[in-house]
Amino acid sequence: MREIFRLILGSLLLMALGFTVLKNQAEPVKNLMRDADLIRVGISDETMTQQEYPSVTVSSTSSYRILQGDKPIWHSPAFLNVRITRILSGFLIHPVTGGAIGPYGGVLTVEPETPEGRLRLTHLTRKGQIPSYRGIFEILPASSSLQKLMAVNVLPMQEYLKAVVPNELPIQYGYEAVKAQSVAARNYAIHPREKPWPQFDICDSQYCQAYYGSQTEQPQVTQAIAETQGLIALYQGEPILALYSSSQGGYRESYENTFSDPITNKFPATPLPYLEGGPDIGPVLKLDTEETARNFYLSWYPDSYDVASPMYRWHKTWSRRELESEINRNLAVTWQDTSTRPFIRPAFPPKTTIGSLKDIIVLQRGVSGKAMRVALVGSHGTWILSKEFVIRKVLKNQGRFLPSANVVFDLHRSSVEAFGGGLGHGVGMSQIGASMMSKHGSSFPQILKHYYSGIAIGSIPLIATATEGMKTTFYADKPHATLFVKGTSPTTVQVNDKTLTLTPQNLSLTVIDEYLKADSLNKLEVKPLQVGSNSTVWVELF
Repeated sequence: MREIFRLILGSLLLMALGFTVLKNQAEPVKNLMRDADLIRVGISDETMTQQEYPSVTVSSTSSYRILQGDKPIWHSPAFLNVRITRILSGFLIHPVTGGAIGPYGGVLTVEPETPEGRLRLTHLTRKGQIPSYRGIFEILPASSSLQKLMAVNVLPMQEYLKAVVPNELPIQYGYEAVKAQSVAARNYAIHPREKPWPQFDICDSQYCQAYYGSQTEQPQVTQAIAETQGLIALYQGEPILALYSSSQGGYRESYENTFSDPITNKFPATPLPYLEGGPDIGPVLKLDTEETARNFYLSWYPDSYDVASPMYRWHKTWSRRELESEINRNLAVTWQDTSTRPFIRPAFPPKTTIGSLKDIIVLQRGVSGKAMRVALVGSHGTWILSKEFVIRKVLKNQGRFLPSANVVFDLHRSSVEAFGGGLGHGVGMSQIGASMMSKHGSSFPQILKHYYSGIAIGSIPLIATATEGMKTTFYADKPHATLFVKGTSPTTVQVNDKTLTLTPQNLSLTVIDEYLKADSLNKLEVKPLQVGSNSTVWVELF
C-alpha cells in the first residue's frame, strides 16, 4: 500500500508541475543478433579519476525520458535538469522544483526522445564546457557503496569515436594519420590493456582514451572516421592491443619492457609479437646499455618520422634539494597506491626519506634504451623502481611526469640533469610519426603496418553460439576482401545480400570480392549455430 500511495502521490505532483509519469509498455522481444558495434563507456567524475559518485544531474537538448528497465517512469522537456541519487532501497529522481520520486530498483535508463537529441551531464565540465553525449545513459548501482552510482554511456562505436579521435589526434596532423588513429582507437575501445570494470567496456579519461562529449566533434575528423567504419587491426584473426603515444624519440619500445601483466603484475610482461621495439627509420641499434643509450639521446639522430615532435629531444634539470623533495613526496604517494606499490622495493612507509641523493643508476634498459629499472641511492638507503610509468612518476620535474623513460642522468654537486627523447610510453604507434607519414603520402594501412608488426586490417571478429549471432558493418574503399571462418561446425554468414554456408576445417577462407560494395558500408552477419557449436567470422581487407 505504501508503494502504491507513493506512486499515486508522485503522479499527482508531476501532473501539477506539467510533467507526466508514463505508463508501462510491453516488454520487447529479445533479439538474438548482437550488434558488435555498440560500446559501453563509463563516465568519470569532474576530476576524471572516480567512476562512482553520489549523484548525477542530467538533461537533454531535446525532450527525454527515464526508464526503470523497460518501464518509462519520468518525462522531461529539453534542457530541464533532473538529479538522480541512490539510497539503500534504490534510485531517487529529484526534479528542479524539489521533492523526489522513487525509490526505483534495478537499472535506470536515460534516453532522448528525438534522434538529434543529445544527453547532457550538467554537473560536469569537459574542456570548460558542459558535455553532451550521443546514445543513452544507464545509471547503475555502484559496487563500493549503497549510496553511490555509476553513469554508463551506451552508443554505437562510430558515434563514440567522433568524440575521441579529435581529442587524440586533430585533423591538422593529416587525414590518413587521423584514419590510422581512428582504427587504433577502435581497437583500444574493444581491447583495452586493462578492463577492471565489469559494468562497462572502457573509461572516458586519459587513462583509457580521451572521450569528452559530442561538443568536441570535428566535421573532417568525422569524415575520416566514416572512411574506416568497422575496421580494426588484427593479428592472426584477433583484435590487437593498439597502444599509441605522442612520440617515441626515434625508437619504439617492446611491450613487455614497458608494461606489467594487467592480471599478475609480472614485469616484464609477456611479449606481444605485434608490439616489437625497433627504429622508426634506419638500422636496428643496440640501445640497452648506458653508453649506447647516452649516445643516442644526446644526439639529434634525425632519421625518424617523429623528429618534428617538440619532445623529440628534451632536457630537464633540478637542484639537488628539489629532486630530493620530489622523490620523497612522489615515492610516498606511489607506495600508497596499490597499483604501483609492487614496483617499488623496499617499502617506503610514511615519514621515510631517502636522505641525501647519492646517485641514480639505470639497472636495466629496453631495446629503445628505455629505463626499465632504476636505483635511487640515498644516504638512508637504496630504492629500486620498476616500469617506466613508476620511474616517470617518482622523478617528476616541477610537479610533472618525466616526458618519457628514454632518459640518461648526469649528477653534479648541486644539480641533476636528465636528457631524453619522446613523450609517452613509446610502444606501438607514434602519433607525431603517423602525422609525418601521412603528410608524406602514406595511407592509413601503411601507417598502421609500420607501427604494428605483422597485422592485417579488417572487420571486428563475430562470434556465433547456439543462442546468439552477431552483426557488424565495415567500410571498403575497394571491392576486395577475404572472409575467414574459424570453427568446426557449418556456419551461415551473410555478406550484404549474399548468404553463404561454410563448413570450416578449423580455419577456412573465401574471397568475397563479388559480394562487396566499393566506397561504401558493407554488412557482415553470422547466424546462431547448433547447440554445442561456436564459430568466429571476420573479413580482412588490407
